[in-house]
Amino acid sequence: KQISQGGDSARTLSDVGHDEVSRMASFLGRSIRVPQVLHSGLLRAAQTALILSQTLSPGQMAEESSISMIPMADVEPFAESLARTTEDVMVVGHMPFLGRLVAYIITGDADAEVCDFETAAVACLEETDNGWVLQWLVSPRLLGMKGIDKGDMN
Repeated sequence: KQISQGGDSARTLSDVGHDEVSRMASFLGRSIRVPQVLHSGLLRAAQTALILSQTLSPGQMAEESSISMIPMADVEPFAESLARTTEDVMVVGHMPFLGRLVAYIITGDADAEVCDFETAAVACLEETDNGWVLQWLVSPRLLGMKGIDKGDMN
């Protein structure tokens, strides 16, 4: 897989973005652990995944997904790969891919409106006997943070 040099794919996580993600990781780290953190391979997502994995997946490295998670990628192949996993996975990526992935997993329709992801928000999906459900969604504003401008991290 190749990522073009320059442009949006080469942008780093800003200082504000780093702070917001660190604070989110600290909040989440009080109650959750995940055995695996996957990211899109784009620089900001890799940096975000590293911050989250240090707190939520101690001793494990964040890994780049082998399936495309670029913002406009088809979500079905990634959803199918998640369905084959046997452990919890945290997925770090970009919009609109993540919003479409959540919609597809819950409803089977990637274009359904299930939740509105704010930048640096974290959603928890859980499989039940009747399918997948959204257990919770935490946004930076809910934690009293000002939120990240779209230019800081997507």
